Amino acid sequence: MLGFLNDDVPPGHTYRRVHAVPGPWQARENRVPEPSTFPEVWVLGSSPYSAQLAVRLGRPYAFALQFGDADIDTAMRLYRENFQPSAVLAEPHTLVSVPAAIGDDPFEAKRQAATSAMAMLRMFKNEGCLLLPPDEVEAYQTTLQRRQILDAYTSRSFHGTAATVADRLEALHQRTGVDEVMLVVGGHSPTLDQHGITLIADHYQLPYLNAPLPAIAPFQHSDVHNTPLEGEPHDRPPHRALIVIDAQQEYFDGLLPIQYPDRDQSITSIQTAIKAAEQTGTPVVVVQHELPAEAPVFAAGSATWQNHPQVAVHENAAARLINKQYSTIFADTDLEAWLREQGIDTITLAGYMTNNCVVASAAAAEPLGFTVEVLSDATGAIDLANDAGTASARQVHETLMALMHSNWAAVTDTATWTAALRTGTTPTKSDLITSAAQGRNTR
Repeated sequence: MLGFLNDDVPPGHTYRRVHAVPGPWQARENRVPEPSTFPEVWVLGSSPYSAQLAVRLGRPYAFALQFGDADIDTAMRLYRENFQPSAVLAEPHTLVSVPAAIGDDPFEAKRQAATSAMAMLRMFKNEGCLLLPPDEVEAYQTTLQRRQILDAYTSRSFHGTAATVADRLEALHQRTGVDEVMLVVGGHSPTLDQHGITLIADHYQLPYLNAPLPAIAPFQHSDVHNTPLEGEPHDRPPHRALIVIDAQQEYFDGLLPIQYPDRDQSITSIQTAIKAAEQTGTPVVVVQHELPAEAPVFAAGSATWQNHPQVAVHENAAARLINKQYSTIFADTDLEAWLREQGIDTITLAGYMTNNCVVASAAAAEPLGFTVEVLSDATGAIDLANDAGTASARQVHETLMALMHSNWAAVTDTATWTAALRTGTTPTKSDLITSAAQGRNTR
């Protein structure tokens, strides 16, 4: 961002030819004076790391309380204690953005706060962030863990009467020494939101812009389901492709025999997934790892390079056959381009190994924007031991399944996936926040 605004991106950088307008580049090109002012750049975050980055850059620091509050005291302390004057800022300067719902009735204010909390929870669950009506939030049926997270998000909001919210703001200031506060007001009712702003402004005797609200279409109950809640079918079924990764003899007769789950069972699950895909018209991509002929594993043309017979029998019907050299299915292959040409938005991963190509491909798909599913019983892992430690194949497999399900992929079994394939639904995926909360509860 700083390089973009100052037009000093290093030569050879991807964004070297991208220029801010107005800015130094435009001034040079048009032979006119450079702008006398530039946007003020802040560092926004919700962790001690972002505070340290603000220190390093000598910039003002904003903490987004709506995303997390566990480390705000530490973040503010680190920023103030370590700040050094810079060319743009002589003294440390901080801001906290605070989720708020303010009203004459504290009960209704809390209901409005809950709608924002639900939107945040659904966003983290990749279910959209539509603001549901308060009554629907209260009636929401979910797991105990998700209800606890929803309650925690609601409690994080500064909700209540103007006096109550002001008390919490004063306590925040006393605790952190924050210089500025920004209220993030966004309940289900724009009218109540604006009224809340006037209440807190009047409390502090601050001026405010009492502009008329824009026209908003009446809320339609059916709009709630433009993004499904957990377990509900999508209005638009996912456009899937089944990606069978390296289901090769190397993992059966070579140097890397799969040890968990049972490899004979996992290859049968892979074939079951392939047959289900063929029956529903879902494209199947078969990927083979290929190394030079002298390589100890996956040597091109060797017996262990061949696909397992239960997969090889489907090669002629596959929509795409791909050879790869790296762990991820995307590196130096045309798979991404082909998926986009086919309009595919969801990839289902099966094959080997959990601890190499499956986890690498799931992670690589995230920045590309693909939704990922992993079939836990249609892949497998091996025992590992090296200078860093040891782990059994079962430990490796189960740990990586939990890891992927917390962030990169919806992990499910072949039977559940096959049912979802036929109904056009998507298996439920967890998220990092929920997984972390559940993990703490297991201690």
